[in-house]
Amino acid sequence: MDKWEYQAVYIQLKELKDSKGKKYASWVVEYGDGTRIEGLDVVLNSYGSHGWELVNLVTEDSRDNGINGGASTYGFRAIFKRQVQ
Repeated sequence: MDKWEYQAVYIQLKELKDSKGKKYASWVVEYGDGTRIEGLDVVLNSYGSHGWELVNLVTEDSRDNGINGGASTYGFRAIFKRQVQ
């Protein structure tokens, strides 16, 4: 029988500044050691290159923005799995 390990990662939308001080928004994963991965595709490809498969993406911290009853997404909980060797 196959055995799997799972990892949940919080991906948040953050306002950042480039080297010239210009503000921009990007999807970011921040780690406890101060490093971060920036850009949704970069995050997903980084985990994929380490054998992790995305199995679910759950909206987190969704708030009604008051426009037509819509919601704004501020982050995602990405659930990854990979087979234990």
